[in-house]
Amino acid sequence: MGINLAFALHHNAEVRPRKTAIVFEDTNISYAEAGLIVRKFAKGLLDLGVKPKDKVALLCPNTPHFPLAYYAILSMGATVVPVNVLSSADEIAYALDDSDATALISFQMFAQQASQGFAKVDHTKHHVILTNAPWKEIPAGAIDSSVLLAKTEGHLESIYSPDFDQTAVILYTSGTTGKPKGAELTHSNLFDNVIVCTHILPMNDSSNVLVVLPLFHSFGQTCGMNATFYRGGTIDLMPRFDAKAVLSRIEKRRINLFHAVPTMYFQMIEAAKEGNYDVSSLEYCCSGGAALPEAVLKTFEKMFGVTMLEGYGLSETAPVACFNQLHRERKSGSIGVPVFGVEMDIFDDEGNRVPTGERGEIVIKGHCIMKGYYGKIEETKAVMTEDGWFRTGDIGIRDAEGYYFIVDRKKEMIIRGGFNVYPREIEECLYKYPSIVEAACIGLPDEEYGEEVHAYIAFAQDAGAETRDIANIDKYAREHLGKHKYPRHYHVLDALPKGPTGKILKRELKQQALK
Repeated sequence: MGINLAFALHHNAEVRPRKTAIVFEDTNISYAEAGLIVRKFAKGLLDLGVKPKDKVALLCPNTPHFPLAYYAILSMGATVVPVNVLSSADEIAYALDDSDATALISFQMFAQQASQGFAKVDHTKHHVILTNAPWKEIPAGAIDSSVLLAKTEGHLESIYSPDFDQTAVILYTSGTTGKPKGAELTHSNLFDNVIVCTHILPMNDSSNVLVVLPLFHSFGQTCGMNATFYRGGTIDLMPRFDAKAVLSRIEKRRINLFHAVPTMYFQMIEAAKEGNYDVSSLEYCCSGGAALPEAVLKTFEKMFGVTMLEGYGLSETAPVACFNQLHRERKSGSIGVPVFGVEMDIFDDEGNRVPTGERGEIVIKGHCIMKGYYGKIEETKAVMTEDGWFRTGDIGIRDAEGYYFIVDRKKEMIIRGGFNVYPREIEECLYKYPSIVEAACIGLPDEEYGEEVHAYIAFAQDAGAETRDIANIDKYAREHLGKHKYPRHYHVLDALPKGPTGKILKRELKQQALK
């Protein structure tokens, strides 16, 4: 038998019951309180007819409802299927149908689309609505969670013991190349990854972690929520990112650990120029989810006096696979070295290892690798080699000391006139130009060269006319990039489109351009 991921919460409810587990706005929830609610809710799910190994979808923002429902589902032996809170009714229905979910737990704010999506799926039997405040009415067929808890007699007596390879969470990928696929992560995958996270950073029961990354995403879920609860620290939840609000929260709550994606760090740099914030409590910041431009890393560390570590992983890797580490040299632009228990390599298109320093596809093997894509045998075979390597689709380089560097997404590589052009290299150059705060490069069809480089940029609010002049930007790019690389077309936007984690959505830029 394996260990249940929820055990971390219940253990701390026993050994440090009065310690604050969750902070949300002005509400504090202790480990003892959280443990009791989770056991009560788990029993309520069982009473409704949800069974161990059932799939339970969870549609909830960063409020206490997410971790409480998440650990309740795990505690009674079911599988959590987190759903993006920005999902439409059709997208919710897809997640329910594809995962074979038998229940849906939704935040009250999303009751309408949750109910509509739920109604489109025949096999779903139970519907629970989580409430943060009384509403005038509950949709037909829905259950108010506060009523469920009030009617539930007793609580879960014993935490469910999962099989060693039992699926704990099904995380849906972003679907950049088609319909989203559900990565099956076991309790073991996630527990091992949590332990890795808490050794990369010296986390303990004094860790005060601000969690603004969405908990339905692997980064916020593993590195923010699960890792903190494992160490008995406190998570401070924010439902949405606002740079000024985040800086104020760090100051007010004396946050010492913060996780974010690069675009969030860009915005915090800009926000700090407009006000004074005391963020001296911050010890470490972690970046992931997308490549962190070197210029942003250096500016952020200098401005805030904090150590920033960049890591790398995917939903399919639970997610942490590679990270810069405190006891080793940090190399500029590197995602670091493989974490404990994980192997990485660089393969060519034929599956052969490439020499040190040469570009190829990053492949990963180890405890973090998913079981596969739920219900999708062929799609799983397409990314897994026979000897257990997971093909990431990311282009990278490994240096002589074993440090890895991301070059680009394999599918985002631009082929211009027969030459391979890697967007990240161009974006790194543009980020060093004064006034540019966001940059993304894509390849669009071109009759002469096959594809041409298009750059999408956004300026800082205080950017002057001279630094906004495209002719000056073009001159700068031509001076710093090869003739086959510099952008031939520039598009200026107020802000680049982003997903729920703040990652720039290049697919949206391409879709809009090709309309």
